[in-house]
Amino acid sequence: MRRILFLIVSFGVQLSTAASDTTTNGGDKIGENITVVARVFYDSSYDEKLKGKTDSEERKSSSSKPPKEYFEKLFQTVQTRFNERNVSIKIDVGNVTKINNLSAPYEQSELSLNGSQTLDNLKNYSTYLGAPNNAVYFLYTTKNIYKKIDRGDRMPLDLQDMATYGTFCTDNVSAAVVKDRPVRWIYWNTVEALANIFGVKHYSRFRKSDLKTMNETFRRCQASEQTGALSLSTK
Repeated sequence: MRRILFLIVSFGVQLSTAASDTTTNGGDKIGENITVVARVFYDSSYDEKLKGKTDSEERKSSSSKPPKEYFEKLFQTVQTRFNERNVSIKIDVGNVTKINNLSAPYEQSELSLNGSQTLDNLKNYSTYLGAPNNAVYFLYTTKNIYKKIDRGDRMPLDLQDMATYGTFCTDNVSAAVVKDRPVRWIYWNTVEALANIFGVKHYSRFRKSDLKTMNETFRRCQASEQTGALSLSTK
């Protein structure tokens, strides 16, 4: 009997330990007073999406909208997903611009992108434009995003998004190439990309370790703001 009780208690401790690194809707919030400035580009493959010419079911919820309105709605949903998981960031959508010369085709295919090269193009262009370190540059496409890898079958990785990792509020540019999804799930790729930029790999549910990492990321933003204010006050 004692052995059975011992096993039950031990199993309960293991479950408690495993669950200790996951989060619920309770707990302390992070990211308050942190604003993400989203600067959005999209390529010509997105034109039909913006016109609402998707499948018949999607047309009802995806009527023709100006690009700015379309992406503002998208990022409002992304913000809500973070807020519901105790990450109280705010996302402001800046300029929304159609651009095609950042997209690098994968092996000369017009239907797919070389993810690594396209992300590099986006980073270089974003660096040229200049922006505060809380800005994130997004390039949206409906094309497949491929990444070359060294393996026997030579098949590339088929990705939903590619993003810089842990670059938010650093001297490095924050950028992401994001593939479109059906209307119902369209925001998930952006949520994943933004989580990566904040320095974490989980995005459907954040662990306590993820919240700790993101909190450290957001402290960099606050530190840079204080440094900027100090430099202005000494001039």
